[in-house]
Amino acid sequence: THTLGTNPFDLTYDQRGFLYVANESSSNISVFQFNKNTGTLTALGSPVTQTGPGTTLPYGIAIHQSGWVYVVDGQNPGSIGYFQQNQTTGAITQVTPTGHLAFGGGNRVWFPAIYGSRNHFYATMYDTGRVNLYEVNTGTGALTAHATPFVTAGTNPWEIVFHPTGNFIYVANYGSANISQYSVTAGTGLITALTPATVAAGTNPISLAVGTKFLYAGSFNNGAAGGVYGY
Repeated sequence: THTLGTNPFDLTYDQRGFLYVANESSSNISVFQFNKNTGTLTALGSPVTQTGPGTTLPYGIAIHQSGWVYVVDGQNPGSIGYFQQNQTTGAITQVTPTGHLAFGGGNRVWFPAIYGSRNHFYATMYDTGRVNLYEVNTGTGALTAHATPFVTAGTNPWEIVFHPTGNFIYVANYGSANISQYSVTAGTGLITALTPATVAAGTNPISLAVGTKFLYAGSFNNGAAGGVYGY
């Protein structure tokens, strides 16, 4: 067991052995190194605090293989902040400007997704029911709007995850109680709704876990007994 900040909301890790946790209420990022053989975690210093407007509620976090760590801030209006990773030590340093305002309309940017070394970034927009698409500049870490800046999701989308192949994306829609599913064009980053575009997912799904053959959705259910749905 390791001490984190307050209300840890999301985590990400890379193949170098570093893991990062977004702590929503304490407005910081916990940094760890993990042993690839045993899984043992070692804390690397104190949590890193974000600064500047739109950086007080870190909800989601994702890392690009080129060494950029992106933190999605869920307050209204929110932003996407980014940090440069020291790929030897795992330390991260916030980049100025502190964040990118959401493209495609809306203010409540929620959770991000990146697949490996592909230079495309995706983020759910809670208030507009969209998935925003961005291009990643691997030299500077900067994000710019994709030629197709967003696609439609369900109501109040939360978590977004890739299939292990990178060929599909799934989004948990809290408000419409379903999962949106898309195919991914690797070269362009464009995502296209599958048929059917959504599948039912109990009450208020907020989290997803996907393997090569199966997907599981966690249902929040507003404080009552939730559930896990398998596909």
